[in-house]
Amino acid sequence: MKKYFVFFLLVFFAFNIYAQENSEFYWIELLDKNNNPYSVSNPEEFLSQRAIERRQRQNIQIDETDLPVSPQYVQQIDALNNVTVLYTSKWLNGLVIKCIDIESLNTIADLPFVSSVIKVKGQQLGIINKKLDIEIDNEELLPVTSKQSHSSSVENIYDYGYGYNQAQMLNVPYLHNKGFQGSGVNIAIIDAGFQNLDIIPGFDSIRANGQILGTRDFVNPNSNIYNEHSHGMSVLSVIAANIPGQLTGVAPKASFWLIRSEDGNSESLLEECNWVVAAEFADSVGVDIINSSLGYTTFD
Repeated sequence: MKKYFVFFLLVFFAFNIYAQENSEFYWIELLDKNNNPYSVSNPEEFLSQRAIERRQRQNIQIDETDLPVSPQYVQQIDALNNVTVLYTSKWLNGLVIKCIDIESLNTIADLPFVSSVIKVKGQQLGIINKKLDIEIDNEELLPVTSKQSHSSSVENIYDYGYGYNQAQMLNVPYLHNKGFQGSGVNIAIIDAGFQNLDIIPGFDSIRANGQILGTRDFVNPNSNIYNEHSHGMSVLSVIAANIPGQLTGVAPKASFWLIRSEDGNSESLLEECNWVVAAEFADSVGVDIINSSLGYTTFD
C-alpha cells in the first residue's frame, strides 16, 4: 500500500510540474485607461516622492502613460475562469495573464476595452540553457594592485586590484579621488538573479551600510532572488564590490534595487514583458540609473 501511495505522489507532482511548464502566457493590450481612480494631479498615489522629485529635477512631465492600468479592467479579466493576472504595465497599458482556457481567452478578446491578445510564452519544445556568465582564464589576468595612478603621482583612495584596468579606462580613480563614489545615487540592476550576493564577502560593505534598498522578482515572485542565476551578482560586482587589493567597483557607495526579469532557463517574449514592468517599478521608486545587461534576438 505504501508503494502505491508513493507512486501516486510522484505522479501527482509530475503532473503539476508538467502543467506549470505547459502554462500559456498572454499579453493583453488595452485600448484606454477609462474608469481610472488615479489622476496625474495626484502622482504620489502611484509614484514615490523620490520619483516625483527626479521627474521635476529632470523636467520630465507626469502624464497619462504614468497612470496605472484601470483596476476595473484588471478585475474583470482576473475574474474569468482559469485566468491569473500576473502583472500590469502602465506605460504600455496592458497586462500579462496565465491562462489555458480558450473560452476565457475568446471572452477577453471580445471585451470592448481590449485591443489585442498576444501569446508571449507557451509549451516549450526544449530548454535553452543560456550561458550568461563569461569564462575567464585567470592566468591571463594581469593584477594591477598599486594604489598609485599610472598617469600621475596621486595616490588613489581605493586599491582596485583586478578592477584597476577597467576603472582606469573610464578615469574612475580621478572621480573617486574627487569624492564621486556613488553616494546618493540609486541604481536598479535588472538581470537574471543575484546568486549568493547575500553571503559573498565582496558585498559586505553594501549589506552592512544598507545600500541594498530592496529586491523584486518579476519571473517568480515567490523565489529567493539570492538563489537564482549568478549573472546579476557578477554585474553588480563591477559596480559595488569592495575588497581592497582584489576588486573595487566603480560606484561602491551607491545604493541598489536588485530586480529579476530574466528567466535563465528559457527565452520567450514573456521576459521582455517582465523587463518592461521591472523598468516601470525602478522608475516608480525613483532610481537614477538602470543597468540591464540583457538582450534578445531569438526565442525558444
